[in-house]
Parts: sequence; structure tokens; C-alpha cells
Amino acid sequence: EVDRTEGKKMGGKLMGQRLKYMFCKLIRSISCRSRPLVLVLDDLQWADKMTLGVIRMLMTDPDIHSFLFLGCYRENEVNESHVLSANLNDIRNQGINFMTIKVGAIEKESVNALVSDVMCLPPTLCQPLSNVVYQKTGGIIMFVQRLLTSLNDEGLVWYSYNSNRWMFDVQKIEQKEMSEDVVKHMTEQMSRLPKKMQIGLKLCACLGPQFDAEIVEKVQNGANIGDNFLQSCVDDGFLQTKEDSGYYTWAHDQVQQAAYELIPLQQREKFHLLIGSRLFLSTSSSEIDKFIFYIVDNMNRGLTLVDNPYQKYEMAELNLRAGEKILERHSFQSSVKYLMTGIALLGNDSWEKKYGLTIRLHDAASEALCATGEFTKLTALAENPLTFARCFQDKLNIYNNLVRVFSSSGKNEECIATCVSVLSQLGEFLPTQITPDILQEEVAAVKRALVGYTRQELLSLPVMAESKKLTAMRFLNHMLIATYSCNPPLNLIVVFRMVRMTVDFGVCDISAIAFACYGAWLASSPNDEYEGAFTMGRVASDLMKKLCGEEAEILPRIYIVIYGMINIYKE
Repeated sequence: EVDRTEGKKMGGKLMGQRLKYMFCKLIRSISCRSRPLVLVLDDLQWADKMTLGVIRMLMTDPDIHSFLFLGCYRENEVNESHVLSANLNDIRNQGINFMTIKVGAIEKESVNALVSDVMCLPPTLCQPLSNVVYQKTGGIIMFVQRLLTSLNDEGLVWYSYNSNRWMFDVQKIEQKEMSEDVVKHMTEQMSRLPKKMQIGLKLCACLGPQFDAEIVEKVQNGANIGDNFLQSCVDDGFLQTKEDSGYYTWAHDQVQQAAYELIPLQQREKFHLLIGSRLFLSTSSSEIDKFIFYIVDNMNRGLTLVDNPYQKYEMAELNLRAGEKILERHSFQSSVKYLMTGIALLGNDSWEKKYGLTIRLHDAASEALCATGEFTKLTALAENPLTFARCFQDKLNIYNNLVRVFSSSGKNEECIATCVSVLSQLGEFLPTQITPDILQEEVAAVKRALVGYTRQELLSLPVMAESKKLTAMRFLNHMLIATYSCNPPLNLIVVFRMVRMTVDFGVCDISAIAFACYGAWLASSPNDEYEGAFTMGRVASDLMKKLCGEEAEILPRIYIVIYGMINIYKE
């Protein structure tokens, strides 16, 4: 059984904006006239929204100078509806001029120069060979390199010790049948390699774009791929490695694809499942997190072959570990993929047999879906945990994410209704129909609670420790946002309750916004209590700095209230 842990509070959108802002500041600080900076990013056709957002900020920031950005992408994979095209159009619409350089196949003369350099022969002697090579490759540079290598392996290009120079048989080369597809051609070349080498390439192709020698050792698990397999792949140009890094990367993604094509289509799911299972069984529990993504990515590719309920629960738990780990890195789209796969693996009896695993998967998935803005999926996901959770405490994280969804999508009435329901179960009852008498009672109650407290005494209140009250403050904070525009009388009741709860049970980070809003109400009241409002504003500011520091997520809201609604009457 998996122990349930409390979900971590996240601010995905805010975190993303901070990251982009700080990266721009970094570029701004290190690029100057004496030290110009060039940033090159390849394969932009696969870039996510965050990366493209950073690029757009870098190119449009007027304070960045002596900086050159070069971006490469495959034109055949980017159409007008592609997100990259949309970002480039946005940049152009902001008056930023950039140059588009189309890099295609090399010309026939360049192919001849390349062959001449490789074979150490004058260009005139290489012309017959380079003409054939150009005809068969279309000038695609990687294709040219692989073709020359294969011609040498097949004996159609050889070194003659008698003539002391390279020789070639143009007629036989012309007769050689070749695929027009680079990947297919490379796969054909790989299929002629020794069986050991082919097995190793298949295994590595399933490990993704980057891996180290340790994981290759675990994956082979008795399969004989040779002692110097990785070095042989580097020597043959299939893999690259940085000195002393320990990690290997494919020379090109099409090289990886060619190696992957060695696996027959009907056997790929089985192959992935075998690799994932080997990794899982050969990895100790203390090292699982190190290899979790290799394990889960491969096992998920073969999950349709898994029928055993126990194995499905085991795979669901692995997806949970992968989803929670990547959720901590704020990679929300990837975490959604893992967590929703984990939920799909659960059986109909999971709420009874694997309760801890099931509730954690739903909790984490609701966090990720909320961050990605997939509100429809989140609303549907919430039905089961709200129905089958064994206690109210286990429903709170789902309720919290639902409320965030309602608030973000402008469904304020649903947000308020959900908050009122949750608060009543936490022992905090709020009136929904606010009459003048009820409002007057609440005003009197909050004023009685604050009688005798100085600014310093409010700042010296103990920290709120009771979990129910902390949860209640969180949901009151959600209500504070939702009621501001659609139900002002209830908004005041929420502010008063937050202040009273702070005085009675201690301070928390949300107490700062409560005092700020209370100060704003004092400043706008008919009695013109400006001094009291100013004091509450200072309490809010000092309390926020004391509990959260200057990096508090709530800081902008507090400053808007203090400087926009309170200090304008005093300073």
C-alpha cells in the first residue's frame, strides 16, 4: 500500500513567468559590446510553449544588446498552424526583423569537393564518383557520408596499395539500388552489421536520445552486445559522447530512428515491455528514482500486453512515481501523461484494494491538469475521488483544485458554492444571503476581536498550527477572489472571518491579504478610518515579509491593495 502525502502547492504559471524573466536578465547581464553572445537552438519544431515564450522575450526585449539568436527547424514539419509559426509571426508583428535562411541539400560542386577531401584525390578525378553520389543522395549531407561509408564496406570504394590511392567502380555504384529515405537507407546499412551490434542498437534506440553506460549494462542483462559496443558506435558515427561526461547521445535523431526501425513493427510493444521489465527487476528500490523514466516510458509502450492485475497496479505505482517526480520540476504536460496512464491502469476495485495508490494518483493528476488548464478533464476526474474517498480530508486536495479551476475559468458562482460547502464541513459556516443586519453583526464581531491589539501585538501573534483552520483560510482566500466582483457583501464577510480567525488561531501567509483587505474596507468606510486602515496596511506588509519574504506569491495582491486602496489616502 502506498502512503499518501500531502500535495505540494504549485504556481506553474507564475513559475514560468519568473523563469522567462530571470533568463532574460541573465542574457542582458552577460551580453555586451566587448563580449557579444550567440545562442543557437536546434530542432525548434519540437520546442514547447515555454521555450518559445523565452525566445520571444529574448528577441523582443529592448534592453538586450550585442546578442544574436540562431534557431534551426525542419521546414517540412512546420506549417502555418504550427505553434512555432505563430510565435515567429508575433515577433514580426512587434517590429522585430529577422532573417530566414533556408539550408537545403548541398550543391553538386560541394559534393565533389567533399568526396575529393575524403579520398585525397583531385576534384577532376573524383567527378565521376561524386556525380553518382549526388544523383543517389540528392546532396543530403548525412546521406552522402553514410553512402560513402557503405560503399567502402561493400568494396565498391577501396584503397589500392598498388596505385597508392583510393579507387572506385562507378558502373557497379550506378547499379546499386538505394532508398530515397535516409532512415530506410541507414536501417538497411545497420542490418548488415554483426548481430551483436544490431541488438545493442535496438536496445539503445528504446532508451531515448541520451543514456549512460550503466543503463545499457542493465538493459542488456545477459544479451551479448560485445565489450566495446558503445565505443564502436561512437567510432562508426552512430553515437556521440562528451569526454568524461559518461553520457551518450545519438549523432542525429534520424540515426536513432534508423536503429529503431531494426525492430519489426509487430514486436516493438513486446520489446519495450521487455526492456522496461529488465530495468525494473535489475534496479534496487533505492535506485528506482534514478531510472524511473527509462523504466516507465518503456513499460507504458507495452502496457497493452499486460493482463495481470497485480502487474497493472505495479505499473500504476511506477507511473505515479514518475508523474510526481516530474511534477516537482513543473513539467506539467509530461506529468499528466504519466498520471493519467497510471489511473487508466487501475482496476474497478482499486478504491478498495489499493486506496492509497488510487487517491494519490487522482490528487497528483488533478494538480497537473489544473496547471495545464485542462479543466474539462479535471472536472471529470474529480467525480470518483469525491464519491469514493474514505474521509473528507482525502477530498480536500481535489476540492482545492476544482475551486482553482472554477476561479480561473470565470465560474465564480460554482467556486463560491464549493467553498461554502467545504468550509461548512470544516466548521466554518458562512451566510450566503447577506442582509444589512448580518453585515452589521459581522462588522461588530471583527471590531470586538481587534479591540486592544496594537500593530506590534498583531505581528507577534503565534503561527497558525491547526490544520483545519489553515485549510479553511485557504478556501476563504479562494472565496475572496471569486466574490470580489460578483458578490461584494459576501466578500466583506469573508474578509472579516479571515481576520477573526487569524486573531483567534494565529497567523499564516494568507493572514496578510486579510489584514490588507480589512484596511481597504476601513479606508472606504463612511467613518473615514484612515489611520486604522494605514496601520492594517503596515501589518499586512510586515507580516508578509516576516512569513514569506519578498518572493511571496501573494505579494502582488497585497501591494495592489495597500498602495492602490489604502496609502493613497495617507501618502
